[in-house]
Amino acid sequence: MNASSAQVVAIPGHSPGPLARLVARSGRWSMYRWTAAGLALVEVCALGAAAAGQLLAGPIDLLMSLAVAVAVSIVANRACAALWHAPVRDESALVTGLIVHLVAWPGTDRVSLLAVVVTAGIAAVSKYALVVRGRRLVNPAAVGLAVSGLVGLGSGSWWVATPVLLPMVAVTGLLVLQRSATWPAAAGAFITGLVGLTVWLAGSGASVPQAAASALGSYPVVFWAAFMVTDPQLLPARRLHQVVAGVASGIALAIPFSLSIGALTVSSSPATAVLVGNLVALGLRARRSRAVDARVGATRSLGGDIVEVDLITSRPISIEAGQYVELTAPSGPWTARGNRRAFTPTSTTGTPGTGLQIIFRAGEPLSSFKRSLLTDGAPLRLEGVRGDLTLPGDPGIPLVLLAGGVGITPFIAFANQLRARGEVRDVVLIHCVRHVDEIIHPEVLSGFRVIVVSPDTDGKLPEDWLRLTGSVPDAEALKRLCPDIGKRLAYVAGSPRSVARYRRALRAAGVLRVRSEALVGI
Repeated sequence: MNASSAQVVAIPGHSPGPLARLVARSGRWSMYRWTAAGLALVEVCALGAAAAGQLLAGPIDLLMSLAVAVAVSIVANRACAALWHAPVRDESALVTGLIVHLVAWPGTDRVSLLAVVVTAGIAAVSKYALVVRGRRLVNPAAVGLAVSGLVGLGSGSWWVATPVLLPMVAVTGLLVLQRSATWPAAAGAFITGLVGLTVWLAGSGASVPQAAASALGSYPVVFWAAFMVTDPQLLPARRLHQVVAGVASGIALAIPFSLSIGALTVSSSPATAVLVGNLVALGLRARRSRAVDARVGATRSLGGDIVEVDLITSRPISIEAGQYVELTAPSGPWTARGNRRAFTPTSTTGTPGTGLQIIFRAGEPLSSFKRSLLTDGAPLRLEGVRGDLTLPGDPGIPLVLLAGGVGITPFIAFANQLRARGEVRDVVLIHCVRHVDEIIHPEVLSGFRVIVVSPDTDGKLPEDWLRLTGSVPDAEALKRLCPDIGKRLAYVAGSPRSVARYRRALRAAGVLRVRSEALVGI
């Protein structure tokens, strides 16, 4: 259909829900800072409970052990960073210190404080010592607790697991999971652990309701699943694999065991359960767990403030179309979002000398991270490959793709992969943009049936594309654009706010299967 003769339809927009707005705004903070804020809220609630006499420890005990845990974590982290010539990540150290404080007994006696010092110190060292190919192997706090237990100082009292703190732990945990998108691992660990503990307690004589209430309120299942099992750095790329790792942790939590290794005895504990899940996750992500050095190559303007950058990798790297990579820039000016970002490459292979291509907006004000991406030769670290927003194995499945702005990058990767394979699929792409000149690589998308939704009525489009006037299509508009949309597998990509809007519209249009990826940074 010619652009000049295309039907013009006014499309109303959608208002994002409060949770979508909150998660969208959370993208301004690094994942570490978001988690630290959640843990800080739990700490404040704990101080209030201690002041009211609802905890075994008093406020002075909590404050002193908190100061020691955070101070040791940050100081040890800085010392290790200097020793290993690595970037300093104080926010990561703060998160570790807060977790250690919430699980180690908060006493003011020498033994209790020594246990906190050992746990926080070992946790910091493990971030640098227990690393293979640039990737951490295990959860730092869990390692610290395990070592503390092995040397006779105890593997943590997990005092955070008390009914008075459960509501705050649950709320902050849900917000962290929403931000980190690690629901699969958390769900696998929580359900398996809760059911297993309930069965074990019921077998000890308690009724099933009593056993379930005790497992939920007096065992650290919620805190453990939300804040420790779900470290994004340690999880596999695929959601199914994340579930498997979570279930492994849940089984290890629920089944009591004790193993003697020489003079050492390893017993079941929440920390041990986390480590078991970490090892399972390591096996599942082994093929793509290498960190790769990279540098910024050529930069190209794609229209408006959109740019494309080549990342030249030091080693070959393979990425399935639709997956994303985590990039870390060297230490620079401090920003609230930290020095790590997630990008979906539009290319699916990266080899020395050619690399990967990423696309982003470079409008002012420009963050220090994006400035580094626009600096020729700037060093970067590709920390890992994640995500399972990939093409279905069956080429006969009809697809509908919905994206806005630069959120279209996974679908450009789809098009590049299909072109490289010489494969043709039944794909309808609905692309929402503010201005037509912001459409990225229209020549690559020519293999799809493309519908552009934009308030811009002036820009030129390829003759066989359809143009509709509006912002975000509602359910009725989607059914008019694609009459068989209910029979298609839908893919959605973009910011959390956009993804929430698109998913609601697709569900209302009768789409039963929706796959999505919302990148808010790591």
